[in-house]
Amino acid sequence: MKKAFSSEEDLSMWQFLLYEIVNPMNGRIERDRVRGKGLTIWEKYRTEVSDVRTATSLRKRYSTPTFPSPQYMGFDIQSQAKLHYALSIPVSNSQMDQFREHADVDLDDHGCIIRYIDRRPGGLELRPLVKRRIRITESVLEPEPKHPKFDLSALINGEVKEEQIDDSYGDRDPIFEVEEEEGQSSKDPPIHGDIPSALLRALNQLPRDPAQPLSEAKPDADDVETVTYLRSLNTLVAKIDSPELESVQLKLEKAIEESKEGNYKIPISKVKMMMEATLAMMGF
Repeated sequence: MKKAFSSEEDLSMWQFLLYEIVNPMNGRIERDRVRGKGLTIWEKYRTEVSDVRTATSLRKRYSTPTFPSPQYMGFDIQSQAKLHYALSIPVSNSQMDQFREHADVDLDDHGCIIRYIDRRPGGLELRPLVKRRIRITESVLEPEPKHPKFDLSALINGEVKEEQIDDSYGDRDPIFEVEEEEGQSSKDPPIHGDIPSALLRALNQLPRDPAQPLSEAKPDADDVETVTYLRSLNTLVAKIDSPELESVQLKLEKAIEESKEGNYKIPISKVKMMMEATLAMMGF
C-alpha cells in the first residue's frame, strides 16, 4: 500500500516551486516558466530535494484535486500571488478577495492571474513580457563575415578599437528577439554593424577598474543584481566543465565575492546589449 503524502511533503513541493518560478538571470517571476504537470520539474525535485517519491508520483500529487492550494500552506499573500501567476493556477473567490484588498488583479477566462499590481509603494508587480522582433528588411544571401584575428583578452581590456574590426555586415541588421514589459516599447535602436563590434560596444560601457564597481546610486527597478548575473554565468561555466574555462571560473568566483560587499546592479540596458551581442555571435 502506498504511503499517503504528508503535509510536510506538500509544503516542500510548494516551496520548491516557489524557488523555481524565478528566472535567475533577471530575478523575475515568469508565467509558465515551470510546468507543474510535467515530469521534468519533479525529476529536478528528486535530485535537489528528496528522492523518496518517484517523479510520476510527485506529478500525480500536484495534479490531484486534493493537493492543497498555496492559500492553505502558510505562504504570505505575495508568495501566493507569485505561485498562482507563474503556474497558472485558478484563483478561488475567497482568495481573490484577499488579493484585491491591496492589488489590481486581472484574470484570464480560466480564472488564472495574468496581471497583478500591488498598489502599495514598492509593491509586487506581475505582468507578462512581450517579444518584439526586429526583422531584416531584405533577404539577401551574403558570404560569412570575416574578421581579423584578435585576442579576446585584449578586447576586454579595451586594447582593440572598434574601427579595427571589419564591418562585413554593412547596413544589414541581424534579427534579435528582445523581451519587454507589456505596454512598453524599447527606445534603444537595433544594433548595427558586425557582431564583434556590437560586443565591443557592450564591453566598452562596462567599468574597467575592478576597484570601482557598478554604482549603487538610484538603480532602476529592472536593473539586475551583479551577484545574481555573475552566479548565473558561473553556473553555466560549471556545467560546461572544460579545462579551458578554469581561469574564467576563478575570475567569476572572485568577482562574486567582491560583488557581495555592496548592493551593486547592472543596468538592464547593458545586460540586454551583452545578451543580444552573444546571441548574434552564435548566429541567432
